[in-house]
Amino acid sequence: MTERKKEVLLKRMEQKKKIKSWSKRIFTCMMAGCIGILGMPGISAQAAAFVPKNPLHVCIGEDTTDYDTITFGMYPQTQITGTELTDAIINADYDSTTGDAVVDGVTYRRMSRDDATSVINYPSGEGYRYFKWEPVKWKVLEVSDDDIFVMAEQTLDCQKYDSSKYSSVTWETSTLRKWLNEKFIGQAFSAEEQKLIKQTNVTNPRNSVYSIDGGKNTTDQIYILSEEEVQNTKYGFCQITNEFSQTRNPAASDYSYSKGTHYSEFAADSREKGSYWWLRTPGKSLSQAAGIINGKFDLEGSAVGCANLGIIPVMHLKQSAASQTFKAPVHYCKTNHNSIWDTISFGNYPATQVADVTAEITDAVYDENGDAVVGNTKYRRVLEYGTENTYTYYKWEPIQWKVLSYDGTTLYLMTQNAIDCKEYDLGENDRWDGSYRWSSSVIRKWLNETFYQQAFDEKEKADIKQTELMNVSNDITTDAVYLPFSSDMLNPSYGFCKYTDAYDQRAVSFTDYAKKQRIQNYKTTELPEDVWPDEGNFWLRGIKGNYDNTDALITKAGAVDTKYGEETDIALGVVPMIRINYIADRVPDPDEDNDNKDDNTKDDNTKNDPAKDNDIKDNNTKDNRQDNNSQNNHDSGSTTGSTNQPSSDHTGVAKTSVQKLKIELPSKKLAVGKKVKLKVKVTPANASDQTVKYEVNNKKYASINKKGELVLKKAGAGHTVKLTATAQDGSNVKTSCKISIMKHAVKKVKLSAASKTIKAGKSIQLKTEIAVTGKKVNKKLKYISSNTKYATVTQTGVVKAKKAGKGKYVTITAAATDGSNKKGKLRLKIK
Repeated sequence: MTERKKEVLLKRMEQKKKIKSWSKRIFTCMMAGCIGILGMPGISAQAAAFVPKNPLHVCIGEDTTDYDTITFGMYPQTQITGTELTDAIINADYDSTTGDAVVDGVTYRRMSRDDATSVINYPSGEGYRYFKWEPVKWKVLEVSDDDIFVMAEQTLDCQKYDSSKYSSVTWETSTLRKWLNEKFIGQAFSAEEQKLIKQTNVTNPRNSVYSIDGGKNTTDQIYILSEEEVQNTKYGFCQITNEFSQTRNPAASDYSYSKGTHYSEFAADSREKGSYWWLRTPGKSLSQAAGIINGKFDLEGSAVGCANLGIIPVMHLKQSAASQTFKAPVHYCKTNHNSIWDTISFGNYPATQVADVTAEITDAVYDENGDAVVGNTKYRRVLEYGTENTYTYYKWEPIQWKVLSYDGTTLYLMTQNAIDCKEYDLGENDRWDGSYRWSSSVIRKWLNETFYQQAFDEKEKADIKQTELMNVSNDITTDAVYLPFSSDMLNPSYGFCKYTDAYDQRAVSFTDYAKKQRIQNYKTTELPEDVWPDEGNFWLRGIKGNYDNTDALITKAGAVDTKYGEETDIALGVVPMIRINYIADRVPDPDEDNDNKDDNTKDDNTKNDPAKDNDIKDNNTKDNRQDNNSQNNHDSGSTTGSTNQPSSDHTGVAKTSVQKLKIELPSKKLAVGKKVKLKVKVTPANASDQTVKYEVNNKKYASINKKGELVLKKAGAGHTVKLTATAQDGSNVKTSCKISIMKHAVKKVKLSAASKTIKAGKSIQLKTEIAVTGKKVNKKLKYISSNTKYATVTQTGVVKAKKAGKGKYVTITAAATDGSNKKGKLRLKIK
């Protein structure tokens, strides 16, 4: 953080302490009825006697480094698939030793499952894979005199640290060192290029934690980084070793991945989608070597014979290897995120549970909404879960809103807390179109009818603007109240970090009433074990997750989850947003320095961030954002200003213990006699121990075999079993689901269309024929496009061709979800 930004932050915090003290006095006076509303548009100058500031987001780094890059050498990297995989490539004459062939002047490598170092990423039964030889891209770590120190931008291959019969090795004696300086250098670089690679004296220090000696120093042309080097700031690395670092989290090439490199594709933390890779430093013993796992140091290390770590070569080149000059890497080590929001009170809603319930409260006459006024205070009563006449009582209180933006006339607001818990929708299949629409959702109706009518009086309603929203799938709505979109929660100008990781600034607290509503929405006689009793996830607006009937959300930890989301008939937190007319006279701070009016100074990393331009427009302008979404005890339309304390520093690093499990099945209606491979989503994805134990409640109907498959037995036909997954890391986190065992199965799926060609920009309805073994069967299909850049397909079988696909082919697959693995495919040409 620059000294200037520190000054701004400290000054802002000091101003807020004074404003907070002042605004509390104003609020108290208003509650006593001393200040009224003037007859003018918007909130009165007196009632709104302070000017809300836009949020100040101080981003003290996100661990990124600006590297210069160079291309040098060639190596197989990108897998060739789809229409690019021609018959000429498939039928070429491949060298029996290297697996390489040249087709039309381009070199390709063919590999089989037997060629992989580990088959973890290569399913059994799959044939050859084909990879294109491409220039290797290198990051410039350091430049000095006639020397350029470079590191491969991604893992290029997957090799064991040592594959000999000896278990105790150092870098000097490892087979990986031999492979790099003999086979790799001979394949990746021409004879002329090899002359430009310097011989380097490589030191091999001991492990800093376990004090295992690194062995003798070596002289190498190609080598891999050490523990010391990968935390050296002059090379662009973060010096903090016990936290996630983006600069230590490279991707894996397709070839490296196919060879066996573990790649965290499904990491909950969006930055941790990187590969595992070796360091040359020894691990806890000489039979282990250190590495980088999910962007973090693993100094205990993996067994030297482990076959799942990638290789990132480094080398020193002569300056003549490049025709350009280079700068040293510029590293931004970003670990803390602070945001300061102004807040206002607007509207009323049930919030705090009444601890001391008097007879006057219990004996009051409650209306159909469960509300009653006792004295000058309004209460709502809620029937206690699982009882017939036991109630809890909640006090109606002013709703606190964060000021996301203010342009002098309009406030863009988001509630400070989750004020309620509701289902996003009821999940009727007949309304599912592949991208769960905000316009038809139950929660939109509730916000703009029930909540709108209950929370605001007539004067407040008059100040709320109708906003036209452009949601995903061209779903245009005009709303008074709505949920946040993903770009709202990634917008630094609104006070949020632009990364999707878990940050406290996006996490919200839940009012007592919201917590109660979360439990109340489970309309069963037994409360599910995984129902969270306190704070948790809250909904985003209209962004479909990877599975049917799911919508995006903000997690309990503050991460933006647009990939998995949650089933829409689950009650999550509701954090409303509104835009209101707001006209205020400035109450000057006597200590304010009028020469310093840049309270909205942002981190330099956000100045070109497109997210900050994605503000929601008034009802005369569309928001075109997309995701890659007195009788009621009110204050008679009053709005009061206050400020919350700055949020504490936080790093967004995922915990290593399991926090949540989610069983992933093709569906919950599976055919008898089938075996279904069990998978579970572990949150966070970098949990230290991701082992789970599966159990079924009736082994007569179903069982779990040694391969981790759910076996659906004949005796279970027509019955239901409960499948439970329990984390084995000591956290005792578990989840369960009920599975209906269908008496019959899908036998065949056939896809067809009126034409096998489709014009770019047009749509076509697919025809599906499903052959089954009997009547009671799950016929639901999942439609998949082989390339969504060229064409998309809805879950009702409507294919839409995109302009980018003109002249291309795309394959649409309709897969049975009953566990039978039956699929129908149709290849379409886009013209």
